[in-house]
Amino acid sequence: LFFDPDETLPELTDEESEALNKAIDEQINEPLDCLMNEAQGYELTEDSFEDTRAYAHIFKKVVDFMDIFFSESERDKTMVKFAFSDTVVDQLYEAYERDGTPNAFCHAQGLLFLVSRLVQYQCRSGGRHLIDCLDRTVKAFDKLFELWQRIYIRYPDRAKITNELMVNLVTFSAYPYMQVGDRKRFAEITRLEYKLASKMDLQFYKDVESDSGVMDKTDEEIWQEFRRHGRYRLACINCGEFEKKGKKHNRCGSCSNALYCSKECQVLHWKQHKADCRANSAPGRKKSAKQRS
Repeated sequence: LFFDPDETLPELTDEESEALNKAIDEQINEPLDCLMNEAQGYELTEDSFEDTRAYAHIFKKVVDFMDIFFSESERDKTMVKFAFSDTVVDQLYEAYERDGTPNAFCHAQGLLFLVSRLVQYQCRSGGRHLIDCLDRTVKAFDKLFELWQRIYIRYPDRAKITNELMVNLVTFSAYPYMQVGDRKRFAEITRLEYKLASKMDLQFYKDVESDSGVMDKTDEEIWQEFRRHGRYRLACINCGEFEKKGKKHNRCGSCSNALYCSKECQVLHWKQHKADCRANSAPGRKKSAKQRS
């Protein structure tokens, strides 16, 4: 998934182009259509995930589908690059205008819907699911956000159908950071959510912003306000274990941007956390110190 959308696409022969389009249909478009059709048979709302086991098989398929975006295969990288390029977006839009062929907007909507629901499912599930959300799903969101921005710039009238979905996905992508105590990242995404909503003139966000003053609050204030809602349980940033009644997780004593269930998890996570911790720590604080959340 991690390609430069502005990178020049390689020149292909007619035969290579035909083979590539066939692969895109078989490995991206058709599986996505099947997933969307199956998902429509279930009530995939936030409240429906109380029993996460009932939806495990659907989201296993979504995770498997997303594997292609992280593939190291040069063929897969080329295919994804073409599938999400401005060239292909333009071609599909022209086909839609000409004969109503399903297009990039439909696929963008499908991906936005499935990824937003996957984030909610993983946040509710905790454990390895929550860590996968941080390591993979929200990174996939970053590229979907780039795709949406390019569609929005090129076809603003048509892209309006994805605007609310996109803002919702921004909202959901912040939740895992809230759960694991990453106050800085959670606050950044929350502010982005309100900026986007303001730009798109979504009235609900205007009302909330006028009541809460989100844009003027500190990272800590934003995190504390949302965590008090209790929608998602706090969890360890290393293993995803939820807090238990009477036993709170501990913050990183240096940066306060990570929660740990144990000293062992803090030590295991240090290599991954080190750069962010040092960048966000107050001078003179020791990384080994602990502080109650």
